[in-house]
Amino acid sequence: MTAHATPEQPGPEPADAPDPHDPATGTVSERPSPPVWSASEARDVWSEQGADGTASAQDWLQGPMEPRPEPPTDELPVAEPAPESSAPAAPLAAVPDAAMDQIDTLTAPDVEPDRDPESGEHWHVVDQPLGADPQSAEQQNADSQNADPQVAAPQSGAAQAGAVPSGMPPVAGAPSTRPAEDPALPADGGRDTAGADPRDARTSEDGGAAAQRMPHRPPHRPSQPGATAAHHDEAPAAASRPADLAPAPPARPGGTLSASLELLAPHLRPQRPALATGVITLVLGTIALALAPLALRGGLDAASSAGAGPSAALPAAIGLAAAALIGVGLRALAATSLDGAGSRAATGLRSRLLHHLHRLSPGRDIEDLEGAATPLLEDVASLRDFVGRAGPRLLGAVIALVTLLITVLAIAPALAPVPILAAVLAAVVSILAGRSGARRETAARTDAAALADTAQELLAATRTVQSYGLEDRAAGTLAEVGARAARSRSAARRGRVLGLAAHSLVGAAGAVAVLLLAGAQPGGPSAGDLVVVLAATLAAVPLVGAIVRSRAEIASAVAAASGLSDLLSRTAAIGEPPRTLGVGRLRGEVMFSAITAHSERGPRFDGISVVIPAGQRVALMDRSGAEASALLSYLLRFDQPETGRVLLDRYDTRSLSLADLRGALAVVQREPALFSETVRENIRVGRPEADDLEVAEAARRSGADVLHSELPNGYETLLVRRGAALTDGRRRRIAIARALLRDAPVVLLDRADAELAPRERAEVLAALDALGEGRTVLIHSRDPETVRGADRVLWFEDGRLVEDGHPDRLADDPDSRLAIWLLEADDPEA
Repeated sequence: MTAHATPEQPGPEPADAPDPHDPATGTVSERPSPPVWSASEARDVWSEQGADGTASAQDWLQGPMEPRPEPPTDELPVAEPAPESSAPAAPLAAVPDAAMDQIDTLTAPDVEPDRDPESGEHWHVVDQPLGADPQSAEQQNADSQNADPQVAAPQSGAAQAGAVPSGMPPVAGAPSTRPAEDPALPADGGRDTAGADPRDARTSEDGGAAAQRMPHRPPHRPSQPGATAAHHDEAPAAASRPADLAPAPPARPGGTLSASLELLAPHLRPQRPALATGVITLVLGTIALALAPLALRGGLDAASSAGAGPSAALPAAIGLAAAALIGVGLRALAATSLDGAGSRAATGLRSRLLHHLHRLSPGRDIEDLEGAATPLLEDVASLRDFVGRAGPRLLGAVIALVTLLITVLAIAPALAPVPILAAVLAAVVSILAGRSGARRETAARTDAAALADTAQELLAATRTVQSYGLEDRAAGTLAEVGARAARSRSAARRGRVLGLAAHSLVGAAGAVAVLLLAGAQPGGPSAGDLVVVLAATLAAVPLVGAIVRSRAEIASAVAAASGLSDLLSRTAAIGEPPRTLGVGRLRGEVMFSAITAHSERGPRFDGISVVIPAGQRVALMDRSGAEASALLSYLLRFDQPETGRVLLDRYDTRSLSLADLRGALAVVQREPALFSETVRENIRVGRPEADDLEVAEAARRSGADVLHSELPNGYETLLVRRGAALTDGRRRRIAIARALLRDAPVVLLDRADAELAPRERAEVLAALDALGEGRTVLIHSRDPETVRGADRVLWFEDGRLVEDGHPDRLADDPDSRLAIWLLEADDPEA
């Protein structure tokens, strides 16, 4: 039988319901699971059979249940439970303001605020609206002060799919017995904090209402039978859905050199000694090389003077050699220091970017997370080259050019305009040649790629070419594309040659101009001065070319920095809560409470609520697998519903740190992520502090110990390319061993049994069974054998939980979704 009830079957399930103590039924309370009601069914049936003054909607729908005594408190009698009666509760206005003041100030010295005095267990539920993150609670509370009062309606969907265990806070969204009109209720009565007692609300001096929790009453645990929880299953039609992606990042300074340096600054600060050493040695080395012509000038003047002996030029020669050696040595040291600093800064930036990307949720915070590998590698490498190569090259070229021009102005001011003019012309030629060359190089690469694509296309169509006799046509097409690629390649090569020729002409013209100008001057410069001016003129041309090329490289680095800044500015929609609850060893009880979410095709969940007791194996089923994947993502906090809560052992997962939450979960996926490490270290990922004996035991229980004998180096074998050399079954057994080593109370199997080779299937399924022993297991599977082996099947359809029960019981009902799905899986052509 299916779990869906009809109006002809009101109230609790009939006497032949499964044993409530049977864990396969998913019921741990002292009464059978109530049926699943839609909002319209609940209202209609109660109005006909339950609204006779003898039972409230909540009592009628949930059936008889022994009341659980409330924990003792020192509060005033106004907060004590009232006896069940058909008479409406007294309005809150009857409570004097003085008494309310005393309630707010009283505390219970012997009762902890969030601990049950009977069982000693904590009530770990955050005091926030459903679907709200802790970070936005204050804003939502402020918005709720202006809301109109409304009456909570019975929850739609499968609000009572799993019975709440005794002592657990009620599932948010249960039918309410709250009066429709109460003058003492706060103005935002329809949006009370989930589970908070409406009597805790007080009207502020300015007329607005704010929910105030009593001093030590745990949230989401009503103190009276008629106390209500917030309902979010019938949101207004105009309520906007949250965007699939995170909001656009705030504007940041990008595309400038200062923004690039700002991005690199945190990673360059630890490299200040290396940077200072590199810059100082670069400056000194460049100046030494630029001043080397002065030593040559002194040698020539000494050798050409009258009566000079053979050793007259020896000091100048020694000075020239020393300047060259010092300059080359210092520049080599500068290159080593700056390149090392750039590499270390790039490593830090890459780690920072990777850590940030791992905090984002693919598909929610960022569209293509795998596409971020390009900026992670290429853009960071561009910034590394900016620090280690392009920047030093630009700085060195500028220092050398300025030093040479100053030297010429000092020794031969009349000839200084020539090297200056040569530098200007070289800059113009470099810019024009660079632009033209870039266009030609782009065209050459495009045509070369087209030639490769055409060749592959024609080879792949060999049978078609042969069948239709297209050999000559194919050859002509390839020849035409090849000729176009050859012309583009020749044009690009010709552009490079013309650029080099233009630079050579500029240098030659500058040398000729120096000689002509020196000859036209009366007395003329000395031979040494002439050599210095000629050297400065000829050196200015390549130096200017280096400056222009470095400018282009720096522009590329600035663009890369802008892209990296955009990535780093993306914020995770799901982050760490501002305050977290410490947790110990968890049992593995999972609750989805009043979950509402939408997809592009309509409602994905419409206020569904379900409890999964600890130790139960539950198969999450639907037609496409989207609902099952969504629930697993909600539990892992990769995504979150629009409204509703996900609880783990009564802890609201929004109040737990991500490390604590995910540390209680072990995940096995269809495509396990293996790292380029040894087999042993890939298993140890589940618990990094585990020793080798624990790793070996986990491998034995998962069947991965066969790798110890089959691989050349056993557990020390290095896996390359994410374990591509291993079969799917072996890779999955390593992932199962990792999950066993984690020893988490909750296991999530996300298509872990899919697409297995027949010879490996039995071994992997046995390993999955070993993993699930004594643990709560949530299964997303399309395999009939796996689904039949579960303790319980939950089938979701059109936003509702339409079936809930043991797979054998559901399979015996020919009209159930599970039975139909099993039939289709066994006979796809049926």
